[in-house]
Amino acid sequence: MGAGIALWWREIQARLAGPNRLVVNLDNGPECRGHRRQFLSRMVALADREKPAVGLVYYPSKGVGTTKDAKGTKGEGGG
Repeated sequence: MGAGIALWWREIQARLAGPNRLVVNLDNGPECRGHRRQFLSRMVALADREKPAVGLVYYPSKGVGTTKDAKGTKGEGGG
């Protein structure tokens, strides 16, 4: 995924007048967990090479953010 984003970024640079910020929305789902270190490494390499401001926005997986109290009642998690 990181290599595809780098390729896309170079294409966008050629078409548009100097974009300087890249924001990637990620869901942190189970299919991404095993490749997170490699992905982050590639994003750092892209930022070093191309110099965009890179923002990685993570959304919690479903079910995160709710907790159960001692009675088993669901409530909002405090983080």
